[in-house]
Amino acid sequence: MNAMTEAEYVEQRLDDQIGWFDRKSGLNQSRYKRIRVVEIAAAAAVPVLVALGQEAGAAVAGALVTVVAGLLLVYKFDETWTSYRATWSALQREKILHGTRVAPYDDEDSRFRRLVKRVEAILGAENEGWVEMRSSESEDE
Repeated sequence: MNAMTEAEYVEQRLDDQIGWFDRKSGLNQSRYKRIRVVEIAAAAAVPVLVALGQEAGAAVAGALVTVVAGLLLVYKFDETWTSYRATWSALQREKILHGTRVAPYDDEDSRFRRLVKRVEAILGAENEGWVEMRSSESEDE
């Protein structure tokens, strides 16, 4: 296998990961906000339904609030969204610093190696965070 060039690394690895984290962050943000709207609407409906004498409807709305709150705890869309957005931002920063050849990318001899090390450290930290979050979920069960 041939070594990857600097341009190939930026296009095939860095740009690919920036795109992935951007899409997944947006997806998790959207899911979180939609589910929260349902939760808020159901919670607001409970006293209205009680006041209207619709106890069965209030019970259903209350149960829906509980289910939605549970889904938010299990899937952690808000934590995932913010974590992915932070990783996206860190990768974008490295790409800009590298592209403008400013520190720490101002030394031509070590520029590419430094980019790979820093980008892979960011991705590794994200992976470790994801694994830690998932293993803590398993311990809670």
